[in-house]
Amino acid sequence: METVKVNKGRRFLKRGDKIKGLFVILQGSVRAVSKNDEIDMEAGSIVGLMESASDVYLCDYIATTDCIFYGYPYRNTEDYKKIFAADEKYVA
Repeated sequence: METVKVNKGRRFLKRGDKIKGLFVILQGSVRAVSKNDEIDMEAGSIVGLMESASDVYLCDYIATTDCIFYGYPYRNTEDYKKIFAADEKYVA
């Protein structure tokens, strides 16, 4: 796990890029922009979760405020065990 800071307005994950991690929003908000929709994500949300079954991010993720995340490396569904064992509060 690493702490990641992203400034407001910055696209920090790009649609089509290979999944490199999951990011729990600790502070701030993010807009997920797909081909057909836009979703606002707030603190407590996990960025990249909906793509975890695929190999690539399905959305562009743009910080709508200054953000702080916990970043977790992710390669396959076995990594969920590591994430949720480290931070049980995210299991729900």
